[in-house]
Amino acid sequence: PSAADPTNLIVGWDGAGIIEEVGPEATGFKVGDEVYYAGDITRNGSYAQYTAVDSRAVAFKPKTISFEDAASLPLVAETAYETFDVDFNLQKGDTILILNGGGGLGSFAVQIAVHMGATVITSASRPETIEFVKELGAHHVINHRNPLQPQLKDLGFEGVDYLFHGHDQNRNMAECVKLLNPLGKIAITFGLSPEAISKVDLTDMWFKRVTLCHTLMFARLMYDKNPEKDGELLTKMAALYDSGKLKPVVTKKYKWGEIVEVHKQIESGKTMGKLVMTIDH
Repeated sequence: PSAADPTNLIVGWDGAGIIEEVGPEATGFKVGDEVYYAGDITRNGSYAQYTAVDSRAVAFKPKTISFEDAASLPLVAETAYETFDVDFNLQKGDTILILNGGGGLGSFAVQIAVHMGATVITSASRPETIEFVKELGAHHVINHRNPLQPQLKDLGFEGVDYLFHGHDQNRNMAECVKLLNPLGKIAITFGLSPEAISKVDLTDMWFKRVTLCHTLMFARLMYDKNPEKDGELLTKMAALYDSGKLKPVVTKKYKWGEIVEVHKQIESGKTMGKLVMTIDH
């Protein structure tokens, strides 16, 4: 099964576990090693007792956290860190707006941006999520359900250097682009619809030299383009967690028999941090 032919495809790609077998071309690992990984959406995923993964995109799990916490990290940590480090080259003192800082991806993005020394503005819309993102280190919080620019001006910002958009997909792309300072960059974690693109002022983007970055962590494995960088990034992230510079944000853990409830929670759009499911074998 594959993403192109999803018949009987097993979903759920993030995972952590103990190696049971090692293929003849796999290097750096042995049976019994504790690892974590983000998987490949063109292959079967982690909603199973056993998962076959490309060794180049695997890393030893952080030593100081549980398997459940480790399983919550790979995709979101890779997405945020590579975007900020490679695409943005985020530096101390830069301003960044992270939409939906209380979500699974946003909660890691906020921590990583703070760790890099940026001034972090994030968005949240409920009292509990506002408090949650403040605890993660966000310097300022605005409400993504209201117009964004007036709220930034109230905080003293005419614009931001970088914008990380992982919220509500195409809803406010035109507005977000206008928030960027000259030579700013915006990263999106979804495919833009023709309708959303038609509302963006491309001429303004051109004059301001604004850059649009696409983020899809599965791309390296899908196209076999330096997939070993995924494993290297996970190794770097493990060191940050083991040193205490970053922390997992698992807000609830479930058993396999509660899978329906897990997905109801995700579809509600009201979850904070990450939800994790344990599958025994």
